[in-house]
Amino acid sequence: MGGHEGARKTIDHPQVGAVTLDCDVLSVAGPDLRIMVYTAEPGTEDAERLALLAVLGTQALVEVPEALSEF
Repeated sequence: MGGHEGARKTIDHPQVGAVTLDCDVLSVAGPDLRIMVYTAEPGTEDAERLALLAVLGTQALVEVPEALSEF
């Protein structure tokens, strides 16, 4: 028989700062398979930071040379 464990974890991310997430661990019979799901409570600052990370993870951030920043 499988099981469910839940916890709340705070992760200090270098780009968005502290993000508090609910961590749900779902397991099935046997020790080798677990699924970990991290979610933020909807409508919170943590949810906004998590959404921002989804965007930041798809972009390469580069500095604009000073000569180009004047345009």
